[in-house]
Formats: sequence, structure tokens, C-alpha cells
Amino acid sequence: MKLADIGDIQELVADNGIEDLKLFQADVETISELAMKVLIKQIRMKLGLKDGHIVARQLIDELRKAAALGLIPSCPAARHKLELPRMTMDEFRRLVNRFSLMERNLVCFALDTKMNLLDASLVRHDQIKNLLKQNKHTWHNEVAVIVQQTPRHIRCPYVFWALDEDNQPAPMVDMMTRFKEVTGISWSTFESLVQNMIMIDREQDAKDIEQLLGV
Repeated sequence: MKLADIGDIQELVADNGIEDLKLFQADVETISELAMKVLIKQIRMKLGLKDGHIVARQLIDELRKAAALGLIPSCPAARHKLELPRMTMDEFRRLVNRFSLMERNLVCFALDTKMNLLDASLVRHDQIKNLLKQNKHTWHNEVAVIVQQTPRHIRCPYVFWALDEDNQPAPMVDMMTRFKEVTGISWSTFESLVQNMIMIDREQDAKDIEQLLGV
């Protein structure tokens, strides 16, 4: 039986525009564990990290359901364990580039210092020197560079600022909410993804795997 013909997989594939992925036309019993990993990677490439993981989860659920009902044997595809998605450098860049320069600097500062976004948004210029000294063994060198490259407002003591409704500079204390609105994921989830980030180029890596496996 073809992978696409199992349960509601054909509908799932059509609804998400991934019917061109060749592995869906393969006999499910011939699909190896490695081939399943490639398929999941391809799905995430096409749909993005969040939506791709949801669709992959639905795909695995359909395979397990079919195996439990005896419609397909307990093959590697049906036994595949879905790993949590890992962010690549390409995906990181795309997410961060959705923000303004000031917002991007705040995000990178928070990641490098391991602060949450609220605490990072409240850091003042008069604190930077002492903070760098106190954390010289744990903070990356890029922290000082980020601060130096962040535009400074003459009337604002905070490193990261935005103009409020009265056109006055104010700390970016609402960045946690804005981050969720813009990316669709929480800051804690983003931090976890960054900590486990794959330091490769997503598209080129996927092409190399496809050529290697002939899928």
C-alpha cells in the first residue's frame, strides 16, 4: 500500500500542498527509518517549523492508527518516533528578520546574556559596564558589540527603546507579547530551539540528503 493511500494521509497531503514529495507514492513497507526522517525534514522545509511539525505529527498518528487496525504491518514507517523540531541557521535568520533593527538587537542580546526579554529590555546604559565585568566568563563577546551597534537616544537611559504614543523613547517592555504575535511561538520555546540549533544551511542540507538517498 502506498503511503498516500493510508487513512486520511491523502487528504492531509492535498490540504497542505505537499503531494509533490515523492515518498508519499512509495510502498509503506519499503520506507526506511532514514527515509522517514528525510520526509519529515522535507515537510518542515515546505511548511515551516511550526506547521510542518503539526502535519508530521498527524502523519505519524495516521500510520500508527493503520498499524493498530492491522491495515499495514508494523514497519519502520509505522514505528517512527517523531523528534522535536530543531531550528537551523536559515530558520533563525528568517524569524529574526521579521523584526526591526532595535527589536533584533534586543532578541540577540537576550539570547547571548540568557536574560528573558523583559529583563533585557530594562537594561540601562549605565549598567552595561558593570554587567560586562560581572559576566565576563559567561557572556559572549558579541554582547558588547550588540550594545555598541544599537542606536542610542539622547533622552533615553535604556539600551533598547521605541517611541511611544507621545513620540517619547521608552523601554520595549512589551517585546515578549510582540515576539509571540510575530513568530507564533513563545520566547521560552524559541530559546529552547536556539539552544539546540543545527548550524547548517537548511535548504542545501536537505538537497544533499535527497541526492544521497535518491528520494
